[in-house]
Amino acid sequence: MKKQTLNTIAKRFFLGNILAAALFLSAQAKANTFLPENNTYVDSTIANKLDLKYLGNSAEGLEFDVKYNNVSGKYFSFVIKDENGEVLFEQSYNSKQFYKKVQLPSVADVKSLTFSIVSDKNKLVQSKEVKITTNTVEDVFVRIN
Repeated sequence: MKKQTLNTIAKRFFLGNILAAALFLSAQAKANTFLPENNTYVDSTIANKLDLKYLGNSAEGLEFDVKYNNVSGKYFSFVIKDENGEVLFEQSYNSKQFYKKVQLPSVADVKSLTFSIVSDKNKLVQSKEVKITTNTVEDVFVRIN
């Protein structure tokens, strides 16, 4: 009786460890997307990813780096809008590796900007919103003679 219970416990322990290892290893595998037009697999964690980086504020205005990995190579529109939905910039591209350095003039009224990638059929692919806060620092020097 004791031997049978130990065998059952050992089997369950062994099978439980194998199941846990299989789940762990399958979760670590990268998800891939198959592109039938050129018979290749693409890592879906980087496919069609909009990457936006704020470079800073210069004399000309706000500066951003925009990157988009367009694995299909189909046409898309790059659109920048303010918080009211007014289009500040719109251009169509079809490059697979899109990179653009954007300079927008500093406007005190603008509180947020939305950077969007829109497919050729006007379906939103990705969008990122940037909140803008402006702090004014005034230096006053008093010289007494």
